[in-house]
Amino acid sequence: MEPQLIQKIDKNFTNKLASIAEKAALKSGEFALENIDSDIKIFSKEGKKNNLVTEIDRRNQKFIISMIKDHFPDHTIIGEEDKKNIKPKLHEIAWVIDPIDGTTNFVNKFPIFSVSIGVLFQGIPIAGAIWTPWMNEKSLLLKASLGNGASINNKKNKIQDINPSKLSEGGIATLPSKIETYFKVNKNKKEFIGEKRVLGSCAFEMMLIAKGISTYGILGPASSWDFAAGVIIIKESGGEVLSINSKNEWEKFKGFHDNYQINNETIENIRNWKGIMAGGSKKIVNYTTKNLIPKKSSK
Repeated sequence: MEPQLIQKIDKNFTNKLASIAEKAALKSGEFALENIDSDIKIFSKEGKKNNLVTEIDRRNQKFIISMIKDHFPDHTIIGEEDKKNIKPKLHEIAWVIDPIDGTTNFVNKFPIFSVSIGVLFQGIPIAGAIWTPWMNEKSLLLKASLGNGASINNKKNKIQDINPSKLSEGGIATLPSKIETYFKVNKNKKEFIGEKRVLGSCAFEMMLIAKGISTYGILGPASSWDFAAGVIIIKESGGEVLSINSKNEWEKFKGFHDNYQINNETIENIRNWKGIMAGGSKKIVNYTTKNLIPKKSSK
């Protein structure tokens, strides 16, 4: 699919999309980090006490949408904190926003969270940016666009295709807390799953994969706004992203909607999309997914 898209979409255009996403993610991330120790207002979504949103989430989303509209007023925008029954503009290009991915971590002043902004063309990620806090550098800013590669803090990024043996030698992997709920694990290959880490922010975990800290990840179940930016960043870094298809089999991720139509039904399907993905170096991902067989409830 990517070669056809590269022919159809100008690389300078996808780079412009990524640059706007990058600027919006940077300003939103810095604002969130500046306020992590503040006395912020916290709300529950849909009456669920463990599904939190803060005034920072809402402020960030409003700012990101404003920035997108300044440059691309006709594009579709889908945000995690959208009000119910919102009717966005309809376009073949859609921005998918998570203003704070890892809100529960953020509320508890645990600095593992992210800002994720992805751009889709007919449901397929073509550009995106992720901001995360990071130790000595204060923060990391990842950017990618179709055909232009990926960068971390303006340095070209490439995922190394490491040997699966590293998984039995202390290599870490970001995995669901109860992986056997979703997969049948090959008993003879359990030692090759990796040292499990569960972090509470899908986009943060995808940053770790792109940076080469996590050997690979089984990510989710999560929504389109959790994945959109990370998918293009991992793929443009030379990595692989797989998802689970309707036959309950692993396959290369194709997009958030088949047979894309410019209508409200398509946008709602992208908004309501949930799934599991595998991401990392091609060799590692292809090896591990052969040993993790999706159960019927995984998709």
